[in-house]
Amino acid sequence: MKGRSLLPAFCLVGGGLILAIAPWIDRMSPSVDPFSTQPVEGAWVVVVEETSERNPAVARVMADGEYWRGLEKRGVQWRFYDIDSADAKSYAAAAKREGLPALVILGPDGKVLEATGLPATVDGIDEIVRREVRL
Repeated sequence: MKGRSLLPAFCLVGGGLILAIAPWIDRMSPSVDPFSTQPVEGAWVVVVEETSERNPAVARVMADGEYWRGLEKRGVQWRFYDIDSADAKSYAAAAKREGLPALVILGPDGKVLEATGLPATVDGIDEIVRREVRL
């Protein structure tokens, strides 16, 4: 069962609780153990937006160079992309599902760990980064 997880499944049957192991359930990203407390090395934070619709709140978050440089110092790379950019193609589907502007957190293998609307502050971004990348 290489690349598969054994995850417990709890079922309520006839008033009793049964614990079963479900070996057929895949992890979302095999390179990132969701139960680990170790930092995810090689993670990326990507902001995808429609540049022509950028508002002052989004501009303020994106212009906070101190935050973004600090993120790099913690080992997390970052990029900003316009949704129409060829470079954003890999993230466009996840970003569009969440609505633009979107924050997309990637594991070291390039798989999406989290996609959400862009928080209004860098503190909001950092909360998500800390949870997903375990910094």
